[in-house]
Amino acid sequence: MLNVDTIVIGQGLAGTAVAWHLRWAGQRVLVVDRGDAATASRVAAGLVTPITGQRLVKTWKLDDAYPAAVAFYHRVEAETGEQVFVSREMVRLFADESERTAFEQRDSPSLLAIVRAVSPPLDPASFAAPHGGFAMVSAGRLDVIRYLDASRAKFEREGGFQVANIDSGRDLELTPGGVSVPRLGVEAKQVVFCQGLAAGDHPWGGGIRFAPAKGEVLTLRVPGLAEDRVIHRGVWLAPVGGDVFLAGATYDRSDLTPTPTVRGRAHIEGRLREFLRLPFEVIGHSAGIRPVVQGGKPVFGWHPQASQLAFFNGLGSKGALLAPFLAAQLVEQLTSSTVPPPTHRSRVSARVTEQAHAAIREVLCPGEIAIDATAGNGRDTVFLAELLGPTGRVFALDVQPLALERTAALLRTRGLGNVTLIREDHANLATALPADCLGRVGAVLFHFGPLPGGDRSLNPAPGSTVAGLRAALALLRPGGVLTGVTTLGGGDMDRAMRDVLAAASGMRFEVRESCTDNGNATTAWLFVVVRVGVGPKRDATGN
Repeated sequence: MLNVDTIVIGQGLAGTAVAWHLRWAGQRVLVVDRGDAATASRVAAGLVTPITGQRLVKTWKLDDAYPAAVAFYHRVEAETGEQVFVSREMVRLFADESERTAFEQRDSPSLLAIVRAVSPPLDPASFAAPHGGFAMVSAGRLDVIRYLDASRAKFEREGGFQVANIDSGRDLELTPGGVSVPRLGVEAKQVVFCQGLAAGDHPWGGGIRFAPAKGEVLTLRVPGLAEDRVIHRGVWLAPVGGDVFLAGATYDRSDLTPTPTVRGRAHIEGRLREFLRLPFEVIGHSAGIRPVVQGGKPVFGWHPQASQLAFFNGLGSKGALLAPFLAAQLVEQLTSSTVPPPTHRSRVSARVTEQAHAAIREVLCPGEIAIDATAGNGRDTVFLAELLGPTGRVFALDVQPLALERTAALLRTRGLGNVTLIREDHANLATALPADCLGRVGAVLFHFGPLPGGDRSLNPAPGSTVAGLRAALALLRPGGVLTGVTTLGGGDMDRAMRDVLAAASGMRFEVRESCTDNGNATTAWLFVVVRVGVGPKRDATGN
């Protein structure tokens, strides 16, 4: 059995940066990657662009991230012997006179500090620039493929790389000392998931909500073009070497297939001809799906229910710039147990889950009965089982066989045997449990949402939710609590919950509701219902 400190799953821009920083922190690291040839990172052009977007705004975290990236890539170059990064100013051309006027009227010292006049000027025989433009400093380009390949070769030489497709729901086993991957014969203290969009398909991805976007890039031959700077105007044109250039990129949220399209090619060619006067030949066309996270900012940190698991995701189109800087912060957390800064959050629902668990801790005593009405990946089931102790009883229900398999596997890793797993819709809660549970249950926990990698056709309907909530309320003992967490953003499930709980509010039940919103579409609601009355007394230790 190979023993390492950390397993990094995914060798894109995020995973490679994490692996380097962990190695420099003195850790033994194993990087595991599927070895796919066409990934979002490998399609990326590696541009570090200091001013971006139609509004010409300064790139997020540029002042901190750019010097960190330059130092990071130069250190990688020293260790691999490969040049992977070049610091070089870029040129931004104005699309029209109104854009030029608006930019010149900007009163932003931090923005103006990273621009200057274009010098030397662009060749008028090669470029049309009737409205002028400006040069951007604090810019550069990462040769992404060379960087990834050189890093992989270095890791391989030192025994720190394996090609494998890890099924995170089946291959990973949580242990008291960390994580085990029996199929690979590896044990580690922790795992960091850096898998891009693949994180949405397994139970340990941190619950990240993606808003992915497809990007297409052309490889061109432009005879006679002697320009070593990246030129931006609607699309960008980046030199590769000789008369070969890259051009892109599209940003499409409707077509999320990683396949080049005629429409994408036509869009890039059309925008190029607006400022490039020389003829060009398309010699390559690629596409990839950017792992953009809802809210637009990258996310990293520990998994909310498993301290030996962490994730780093959502770099989008800024991976070459942000990966070194943010990976350093993540590694500092992993090696010194610091708390992640608020801007680099885990999923907002993790916070309401913690609130739900806190509400249950207040009333549930060891030896009681509790119900996880939506077993899912088993984390809530484990929470209840550990809280109740060996004399307590937990019933965990789910309609998905995969959910029960994952829950059973997690219970085995924790050595918990006080749980009964039931394949059943929570609408049938009243009949699925033994008759002696009626009026004796200390806590019922609902956590609504699709099971990652599960069968979406088996998800419960709002009518099922209504029946399940009503049955759960009837099962509660005096002082017992029902919690419901939903991240469905005010849809049918939320309304169904409110209808039932509004009817429950009154003489027999106290109902409270809270919402956590991080400024984007990920809104999480928590409902807490307590049956009026006095429950079992705790002893002096709080048990």
